[in-house]
Amino acid sequence: MVSKLNKLILASFRGGILSASVRNGVIVQLNFECGHSSLVGNLYAAKVKKIQRNLEAAFLDIGEALPAYYAYGFGPNPVYLDSAPHPALRGGDEILVRIKKDAQKTKGPTAVSDFPERTDPEFIRRAAFRKAPGCIKRADPFWKKLAVEWSEELLNLCPREETAEKKSAQTGASAENADPEYEVITDIPEIYRELTGEDPEEAESYAKRLPTPFRREPTLRRMQHSSLPVRFYADSHIPLSALWSLETAVKEATNRKVWLKSGGYLVIDPVEAMTVIDVNSGKNIRGGGKEQLILKTDEEAAVEVMRQLRLRNLSGIVIVDFIDLRASEDRQLLLKQLRRLASLDPMKTTVVDITKLNLVEIIRQKSGKTLSDQLRSSL
Repeated sequence: MVSKLNKLILASFRGGILSASVRNGVIVQLNFECGHSSLVGNLYAAKVKKIQRNLEAAFLDIGEALPAYYAYGFGPNPVYLDSAPHPALRGGDEILVRIKKDAQKTKGPTAVSDFPERTDPEFIRRAAFRKAPGCIKRADPFWKKLAVEWSEELLNLCPREETAEKKSAQTGASAENADPEYEVITDIPEIYRELTGEDPEEAESYAKRLPTPFRREPTLRRMQHSSLPVRFYADSHIPLSALWSLETAVKEATNRKVWLKSGGYLVIDPVEAMTVIDVNSGKNIRGGGKEQLILKTDEEAAVEVMRQLRLRNLSGIVIVDFIDLRASEDRQLLLKQLRRLASLDPMKTTVVDITKLNLVEIIRQKSGKTLSDQLRSSL
């Protein structure tokens, strides 16, 4: 039986892996990863194509579709792939870089000179024999990066003051016998078979018994010694994605219109410079005074706006056009609620202010691609 407590669900989805963070039975965050889409962590022998001296930056040919952006004026000095003296970076130079950030839309990937191998002379010597541009060393396998990210997310879901370990210490019970409050459900047969050599159909569950490759990761070692079990879900009749209606969740999280329980709705329009969200009363015809009705609708919309920002991974400047509130007290109540909700977001989110026209400015820290872009990259 699936618990209704907090979960991190991992499921095969559209040729990749979809993760869903669930709080109190409600999906609050979705992330999609396609195994072949990311260059992050790869090391490249790159050739300098163009230098922007005023920005202390250069554009590099790394052998991919778009040139990489490299800010040589920030961070460690470039690692050159020849023995010649280099007083300054020049066009045609061949250097070793690591990809820090994937390409987004028309912007190429971001490259840096910060990587552990830069202090290994033997690695640099071998890299010098590789003709630029091209990839020299690929990052850890896809499943490994996902395992680390998801274990961190799981640990974040667990309130520090309510962990089963502390409860065990208070009651004298062992961690092995403590009732787990949280669990990870996985549906990744290919990865499970690769790591364990076992048939995933026979693996009903495993807890604190992660395969060796996973145990090497520090975050997973912490998870392994905590009270957080990992359970493999296998049901030939109901896939995990269907059990949690993940297809519907993704569809709703990429729709322009989001309905509220009251009958009102949001219209979400991401544009190049910002995201604009419009709040409409729609079919909301509940009883009560008009001003009270508008306040209730705006309060309900505030909860859904903050949920949608995290769910869709929207960032930067967000302008929300709430239904007009005449009383300044009501506007302050709405502002207070938004700031309380923003404090619950794992990403730094600042609610700046609310105007007399009920336009609220929100600034949310950027963290990778939006959900729509994640899904688009798999096509």
